[in-house]
Amino acid sequence: MTMIAKDTRCSSKHEFEQLLRRWYDETEERTLGDLDTHPGVTSWIFVQASGHEVKVHADTNRDAVRRYLELMGEHGPGLTWHVRHGNRGTLNKICIEPDARPTKGLFLYTVEALPEPLEI
Repeated sequence: MTMIAKDTRCSSKHEFEQLLRRWYDETEERTLGDLDTHPGVTSWIFVQASGHEVKVHADTNRDAVRRYLELMGEHGPGLTWHVRHGNRGTLNKICIEPDARPTKGLFLYTVEALPEPLEI
C-alpha cells in the first residue's frame, strides 16, 4: 500500500479504522498525507461518523495513528469521539482519549462547527 490518496472517503469509523490499520502495517510513512506537496492543515481523509462529516488533516502522524489503533483495540468500534473546542475556539476538534483530552499529532475535526460539545 502506498500513501493514502487525498480526499479518501470512509463511510464509517470501522472503515476508517481498517484504512488506518492497513496504512500503519504496510507503510513506513510518517504522516497520513503528503506534506511535500500539501501543507499540514490540508484535509486528507473524510469520515462519516454518527451523521457528522469529519476531516482528518494530512499532518496526522504515525504515533497518533498507533494511539488511535490502540484505543480501538481496547474499546472496540464503540470508541467515543468527543467533539470539543479546538485551539481557535471552534467547536469542531475531535478528541479520542477516554478523558476527552487531545491526542498529540491527531488532527480530526468535524467539517461543520457544532453548537455544543458532543460525543459521536
